[in-house]
Amino acid sequence: MVLVTGELSVTYEGQAALVLKPGMYAFGPPRAAHHGRCVSDQPCTLFIAFEGPVDATPGTAPDVE
Repeated sequence: MVLVTGELSVTYEGQAALVLKPGMYAFGPPRAAHHGRCVSDQPCTLFIAFEGPVDATPGTAPDVE
């Protein structure tokens, strides 16, 4: 995924959280649980591409301070 606008905090299971700024990208391992949260006053817009069919499953957001 590539962040187009805003600032996005993203965490993939087993990895440290990072904050994406416009033009930055993140790539997560297949089937790794992850979550993201827009942390800017401006809305976050993402461009997400997949190499094949995707079966997304809903999850719950972790507690955030």
